[in-house]
Amino acid sequence: MRKYYECRNCMQRVTTSSYQSTCPDCDGRLRNIAVPRE
Repeated sequence: MRKYYECRNCMQRVTTSSYQSTCPDCDGRLRNIAVPRE
């Protein structure tokens, strides 16, 4: 299953099949954008 993350610092998007918590570009914090938020 693919997981979609977005960096809170640089807005880089990452698609991966495993859990990832830091951005590969800036080491910022990633958030899961596949989960709907209000």
